[in-house]
Amino acid sequence: MVLTNQLIRCFPAGSNKQQLKSIPESSTTRMADRTKPGRNSSWFQPKQPSHAENSKTSSRHGTPEIADDRRERILRAALSEFSQHGMAGARTESIAEAAGVNKALLYYYFHSKAGLYAAALDATAAQMLQSALHSLRNEGSAGERLLRAALNHFDNIASQHEYRQLMNQELARLRKGGDSEVHSPLEQIFRVIMNKMRLVLAEGMKSGELIRTDWTQAIYAILGANVFYFLSAPIMRRVAGFDPSEAKEIRQRRKSALLFLGASLFTDRQKGEQTARRVLSATPAPAVLRTESLSSSGVKSL
Repeated sequence: MVLTNQLIRCFPAGSNKQQLKSIPESSTTRMADRTKPGRNSSWFQPKQPSHAENSKTSSRHGTPEIADDRRERILRAALSEFSQHGMAGARTESIAEAAGVNKALLYYYFHSKAGLYAAALDATAAQMLQSALHSLRNEGSAGERLLRAALNHFDNIASQHEYRQLMNQELARLRKGGDSEVHSPLEQIFRVIMNKMRLVLAEGMKSGELIRTDWTQAIYAILGANVFYFLSAPIMRRVAGFDPSEAKEIRQRRKSALLFLGASLFTDRQKGEQTARRVLSATPAPAVLRTESLSSSGVKSL
């Protein structure tokens, strides 16, 4: 119920019931459950062990704490492997070696390679949802909340290489038709985030703070520019005369993108720019962007 309660608090009175009809409570509950240590993937749920089976598990694999630690190590290793090679190209042997466990443990906890992929994707999606909802929390005006969400989205892409790569891999997998063994959580995640952003945009337009425009185009402008900056980095490096992967360039883009949105979406451009500067001041750049030496940070792999 954690994320369900967050959603109810985020949706304005008078419209929350209608909007939440399209968001099954079971889905948001499962997403919240996934963020708790020791839970199985919400999109791949093997049969829950009985009390007797739990006793056998403890004797074979150590205490529950050790089992949870192993499971989390496997998930971290899986996230790295899947983000680099996708579901089809990832090797379970590499995941087991990186996690420091026997390969058989992967199948004990997740039953299959598809189950492990689903668990890694689910964990990443749950973090993405909670981060987005936190940035859209009911603090400040509607315009300020949208700018905060845009900055949060940019920072997540800039600082979390594995998250960015895994999302790219999953979108490519879905374009090819997906896999019946894995139910992607992205549809549910994007539905929740877009519903929330639509309501915030409507609030800002109604109050006169934001310009009246097509809400879907506004979301494309807010989030799409962030994605394009990182997606186009390899070609921009060749044609634009600068390296988009350098920390100083990312910091400058971070600032310029938010100031542009403030001037574009607010009816009062000056107020929009002031709000953008206030959001920037209150939100320090991720640590990985505060150094010029990025050889080991992952940003250079854009």
